[in-house]
Amino acid sequence: MQLHEFIKPVVASGKYKKNHLGSRIKQWNREALPENAIIILGVSNYDGQTNNLGAIRTELYTFFASGNNKDIIDLGNVISLNEKDQSEVMTFLLNESRKTNSLLIILTEEQQHLSFLYKQTVNQDLLVISEKLINNSKNSPLLKKQDSNLYYLGVQSYYLDPELCKKGRPVVCRLGQIRDGLYETEPYFRMVTAAEIDLNAVRFSDFPQGKNPNPNGLYAEELCQLAWFAGNSETLNCAVLNGYTNELSASKSSLRLVAQAIWHIISGAESRQDYLPTQNPEKFKEIHLQNTKIPEQLIVYKSKLNGKHWLKFGKDDKIIPCTSKDMDDLLQNNINDRIWSLMGLL
Repeated sequence: MQLHEFIKPVVASGKYKKNHLGSRIKQWNREALPENAIIILGVSNYDGQTNNLGAIRTELYTFFASGNNKDIIDLGNVISLNEKDQSEVMTFLLNESRKTNSLLIILTEEQQHLSFLYKQTVNQDLLVISEKLINNSKNSPLLKKQDSNLYYLGVQSYYLDPELCKKGRPVVCRLGQIRDGLYETEPYFRMVTAAEIDLNAVRFSDFPQGKNPNPNGLYAEELCQLAWFAGNSETLNCAVLNGYTNELSASKSSLRLVAQAIWHIISGAESRQDYLPTQNPEKFKEIHLQNTKIPEQLIVYKSKLNGKHWLKFGKDDKIIPCTSKDMDDLLQNNINDRIWSLMGLL
């Protein structure tokens, strides 16, 4: 595939200080993508409009960088009226990001574009931040595959059909649960390779330019913290933000929030240690536990670098991420519902 046939590069305009992202971000020059990079891609709507992508970049480029250990490449914008072409470009770039151990950040108005993401993650895992479940054919392969999982965060109960998650799939973390324990959601991001952030999950007062405004939803601060979790996940290689409007009347504060969410993804990625207990056991402290509620011995791995916890259990030595609170529960001979669910035993 010749990317330059579909992608229109962007040129950073403005005067930036040394530590501004505008001074760090490199524009794509049609060369091969580097290893271990952060890649930003905008996608036009089906009318070929990219009205607010420039305004979002203007905000993003003026933010100060939180690190300096990864290349950040702005590929520009995919401009095409053909959904098939757009999906093929994004699929190609997603495969490239996996090969190069890079993080691909895609900004798109249209949720329809996500068909490529669902197809690409059928044999893997996907996390969706949304106020409701996407109930169509796109997510059905993930629900049918026994070796893949689908996680939803921020769902509002009155939009949730109990019949859709009777057997614990998809795993749903409701808005109220996030409000009660935002940091308890972090392990979910370490169980997926891709994340979709639907900006309609943010309440109207914090994000008035959503395509489907809602009086209830995530606070702006919660969105940014979840975006940081996504970027910081050692397993995640694609984050898609969608649900904003391309209307020129979009408020500056709404576009600034989109830019801030991207900044938090970048900040999280630059704070990665990129160590997993299965690949780098020397970087972890191994703790053996006995719990009367499960016959197998439990092994907890605690990172010596960032304090993250992982739990190994079962005859097939399945490993799942957990929090320090989960660890405390295990030490007290308890297993909370979230861990039961992640074990697949709830």
